[in-house]
Amino acid sequence: MRNSHAIRRTIGGFLFILALAAVVFTALIRFMSSETERDVSEIARTYLEAMAREELDGFDMFADFRYSQTAYVKSLAEGLGPDASASEIARTAERAADFQEMRSCGLIDASGRIAMAQGSAILAIEDTESLVNRLQNGENAVSSGYNETEQMILWAVPASFPMEGGGQSIGIVCGRRMETFAEKMKLNRQSTLSYYYIIRKDGSYLQAGSDPMASRFLSRILLYAEPKGMSAEEAVLDLLRKMEQRDIFTMSLHYEQDETNAVDNRSVLGVPIPGSEWYLITVLPYGVLDKAVERMGNSRFGGMVLAMTALTLGLLGVFVSYLRIARRTGGRRKGGGTGA
Repeated sequence: MRNSHAIRRTIGGFLFILALAAVVFTALIRFMSSETERDVSEIARTYLEAMAREELDGFDMFADFRYSQTAYVKSLAEGLGPDASASEIARTAERAADFQEMRSCGLIDASGRIAMAQGSAILAIEDTESLVNRLQNGENAVSSGYNETEQMILWAVPASFPMEGGGQSIGIVCGRRMETFAEKMKLNRQSTLSYYYIIRKDGSYLQAGSDPMASRFLSRILLYAEPKGMSAEEAVLDLLRKMEQRDIFTMSLHYEQDETNAVDNRSVLGVPIPGSEWYLITVLPYGVLDKAVERMGNSRFGGMVLAMTALTLGLLGVFVSYLRIARRTGGRRKGGGTGA
């Protein structure tokens, strides 16, 4: 009786150890998985911020070059002296803009009227009020506009000159092709690990590129995204508020778009672009990172199975050895009792 009771207790202890090991291994794997996801998210956020800074630095370098070209037009016009006529200033600006291969160049006044000096006429400026305000404050400004055939990116510097048709200018505006700017800035390329957009304050894309669904950034969030920690509607309202205040914003979301078969997790970072009303949007899809996390999870699960198997075999070997010893001890006791 005592021997059978000891065996039952041993079996119970064996099963308890196995169950405890399974619970501990499972809890450990869950903890490691959560830590891995947190670490991956942190790495992704750091990488995203670095890529956004690099792209914004590229924009700053590009803008400095374009502003210097526009300022060169201004410097030549200023060289004519304070008594130069509007027509003389226009001819000088035309020669300077032609030399630098500008698509369009002209003087702009406080009402937004443009007196063209060179190239095709700038028919519209998308955010005239913002551009005028910056020029009146003595700041350089960048905007977008259109001539008869194409969208242009417009670079403006403060400048006060008499204008043909009357009035005094507040700045010089020179334009280049928007398509060239988008190519230089690598906008809308989705073949890289991270990609970039520039959006206006209303959420529309500055240059949509070849993506047929790229109409409005905020609309795509409402249609296809599930932001973490809030609804899509709350996320859009939060982004609009931050863009109005010119704050940096970040967002983690699950993105699913049937039209393009895009299903992944993403991190989004928005940074205001100096001299404009625009935002640089940097997007990091987690496709590669998700696969890495999945591989690590599978490796951990395989390691747990191997560890549990080794532990089970080890305990089973100890248990079998113990049973053999117990049986031998029980047999000897019985044999000794019979001889007495």
